[in-house]
Amino acid sequence: MAPVKDWSTATLKEWHANAPVPYCWIYDSVPGADDGMGNSRCSCPLCGFASLRDLPLSFSLHMQLADLYAEIEQVRGDSFRAN
Repeated sequence: MAPVKDWSTATLKEWHANAPVPYCWIYDSVPGADDGMGNSRCSCPLCGFASLRDLPLSFSLHMQLADLYAEIEQVRGDSFRAN
């Protein structure tokens, strides 16, 4: 059950003001805004389901993780994504 998925942005921000979890900058951008401030969808960094538009932003923010993924792909001889 995930009731938060049905909340408005205003309701979520109001709740988060006093929440015991850290705020993530990704929510400051409207999904799909192409403003370079956030991904088109919220997911794990370098998600295998991320769009090709989102991956460069993720790479720039998580360079060490991107390097680790590349090393793992090279050692395994396959990739996390088909493309």
